[in-house]
Amino acid sequence: EKNSGERSVLCTNRQRKGHGVMQDMAERLEGNKRYTVSCWAKLKNADSATLDLKIRYKDDGSQASTKVTGNINKNSWTQVKGDLSVDVTGALTNVAIIASGPEAGVEYWVDDCSAVTNPNLVLNPGFENANGLENWSAHAGSSIEISTVEKNSGAQSVLCKDRTSETQGVKQIMTGILQANTRYTVSCWARLKTSESAILKLRFRFKDSVDDNFRFRKISGNINNDSWTKVEGQVVFESDGTLTTIDMFATGPEATVEYWVDDFSVVLTAP
Repeated sequence: EKNSGERSVLCTNRQRKGHGVMQDMAERLEGNKRYTVSCWAKLKNADSATLDLKIRYKDDGSQASTKVTGNINKNSWTQVKGDLSVDVTGALTNVAIIASGPEAGVEYWVDDCSAVTNPNLVLNPGFENANGLENWSAHAGSSIEISTVEKNSGAQSVLCKDRTSETQGVKQIMTGILQANTRYTVSCWARLKTSESAILKLRFRFKDSVDDNFRFRKISGNINNDSWTKVEGQVVFESDGTLTTIDMFATGPEATVEYWVDDFSVVLTAP
């Protein structure tokens, strides 16, 4: 049995669900990056089961893991695929990818495993360029400035201030970078300066070659003044044409509220 090529691997003599095939990925996977992982699998002695494709690692010595799952069967090879983030706050060690999950005693073949990272499409995502505000601007009359006092990572972040509307914040033009009818995982980190809690909106507005009116997509999340919080989700820019204009904004808190943002990410995501 093989999905492609001349051979696959058979997982056998399994005494619990966590048993399976593993590969050490030390020095090949990096912390705080997103990976599209996949493998193909087929059952040998069960009709159906759930396969877990897991990245297991230690963050400053503490065990952590993240996984995608999929249903597999004995009639045909099935691909299990998804996107995983290896999020760490300290040193990344003991990194491995594991294909496991079916009940103890179940045997299955695995083939064509993959873990690839998609590039972050945001320019100067952490404001670390020599000109920290390169590729960024203030939206709709507000102000932004580089801050070295607060940052999620690196040496600096940006502070959004002088806001008279909840729609004001920091902006990046992404025309020519993002494509229509494509799924992206988008995120940023944020922390409040002058309020205890608020909602941050990571918004996109776009026009296409068919409709010259702006349309909008957004994700949102609660942020606070005690710690940095990641706001993350997925967006698709549906269109019958091609995108002619697209902008990204980090906005949302009420007027006058100031907040820091850092480490923006927009990456292509598996369908």
